[in-house]
Parts: sequence; C-alpha cells; structure tokens
Amino acid sequence: MIIKMTHKNIRDFNTPNESFNVIGRIIPKYENDTWTYTEEIFSEQYTKQYDHVEIDISYIDENSKAVFLYYNDDNCIGRIMEGRY
Repeated sequence: MIIKMTHKNIRDFNTPNESFNVIGRIIPKYENDTWTYTEEIFSEQYTKQYDHVEIDISYIDENSKAVFLYYNDDNCIGRIMEGRY
C-alpha cells in the first residue's frame, strides 16, 4: 500500500534504505488524454541502493512536493520523494 507521508507516519521516513534488485523499468506515455505504459525487462538485473536522506518536514502539507511511503502489511519498506520543479 502506498501512503502519503503525514505527521502521523513521519517516523517511518527514517526506515533504513535496503538494496533491491532492478529487473526492468516502466516507460509511461501520455497521449490523447490517456496514460499508458510499457514494461521493459532488462537482460541483466542489477542491485540498487539509495543514499540516506535526512528528513525534511517541509514535504508535509505542501502542494508542490510530497513523500510517499510504501507499506507491506504494517512495515514501511520504501519511500519516494517527489517534487515539482
């Protein structure tokens, strides 16, 4: 489940970033008011790990940026920080 970070779940932001295997990518396309995507599976997978980022509470209640947390059961296992530039 993907949930936007709030003051209520901000403690989960500092969950350590663990490495993961990248097996492919999704290529989104927006055309004629419709979103579609293509999946590309790589011939060789690789391991990826993101650097630790200090928490930035300015992402909470902000229209131009947000943090989304990914939960498996009740465990936060991932996060992504998005912003409009």
